Amino acid sequence: MKQYIKIFLPVSLVILLGSLTFIFAQTTKRADGQFPGGDKRSFRPLPPGMMGGGLPPQVLEKLNLSDQQKEQIKTLEENSRTASKTYFDKLKSLDDQLRTVTDGETFDEEQSRAILANKAQVMAELELIRLKTGIAVKNILTAEQKTQLEQLKQQRPEMPRGGFRPDIPPPVEN
Repeated sequence: MKQYIKIFLPVSLVILLGSLTFIFAQTTKRADGQFPGGDKRSFRPLPPGMMGGGLPPQVLEKLNLSDQQKEQIKTLEENSRTASKTYFDKLKSLDDQLRTVTDGETFDEEQSRAILANKAQVMAELELIRLKTGIAVKNILTAEQKTQLEQLKQQRPEMPRGGFRPDIPPPVEN
């Protein structure tokens, strides 16, 4: 019996300590948006394929922007975010409506089409805001920075757009 306790007790303690470590290491988001330790994180949802306007921060860092250019770009991005907010709210509302229509026992195709048409229109408006912001940011750049931007675009790897990928052979069927 003593030998059993000598083996069982350390194993039990390791399991208990491991479980407690796992439990207390979990981070959970509270309802007020605060994370443990007071860390506040934000998330701005974007529809698939949209970057939110302008150029990625990594690219802007490589262009050696002046302080004035940085401030102008920051203002453009804030304006874009503000203009987009109402459309994101509309998208959320339309998604909720679509979910309500499809959760029922019967499917109303006409109502679904109307909601999807509205959703497409809202997404088009968001894309226009993104494009306008991108053009406005590019117009802030000097000729030298625009040339450098074109060089950076040529250096980036080609991103697959879904569907057929020529670099991956099709699966072999037996």
